[in-house]
Amino acid sequence: MTVDLLKEYSVYHPENVVILKVAGDSMSPTVLSGDLIWIDMTYSVPSTDGIYVLNTAGDIAIRRIQTN
Repeated sequence: MTVDLLKEYSVYHPENVVILKVAGDSMSPTVLSGDLIWIDMTYSVPSTDGIYVLNTAGDIAIRRIQTN
């Protein structure tokens, strides 16, 4: 994926995007092991319901969070 293509198809700023390959099936069937996910590193606190990547002491987990 080029930076120009990212800018064309998304609202994310390329310098804030990280792509992570998923390992494990705890979010199956929404996110499967081997999937590539885009992570917007702009936000550090969940602001709306959604799927978030959590980093706790170096352990990374993908979880669905409800904010209300």
